[in-house]
Amino acid sequence: MKIEDYKPCRLINSYRIEAEFVQVLTFKKFIKLEDAGRVIWLSANGKNTISDMVSILKERYTSMDETTLFKGVCKLIGDLQKMGILIANWDPLYKDELPQEIAYE
Repeated sequence: MKIEDYKPCRLINSYRIEAEFVQVLTFKKFIKLEDAGRVIWLSANGKNTISDMVSILKERYTSMDETTLFKGVCKLIGDLQKMGILIANWDPLYKDELPQEIAYE
């Protein structure tokens, strides 16, 4: 399975949506996600792929190339997964069998 086909999913549903940002309540602190982070968080529903997220951001940030957007999306997803608030590749039936490693360097 390619990373582009991963379907990130939020593991925490304690968040507040504002016009400019999303504020997520983790087990330790609040995290504020702005701009692209807000788009990624709201898209991480277990149905949208990383490729879908990059496409959404490409429409918004037309001057950025797709490779840069892809790396940024993967980095944020990896960071959020390390915090335990998002899973990189969600499938409710096969979640223990799907690859979860995400490289963004």
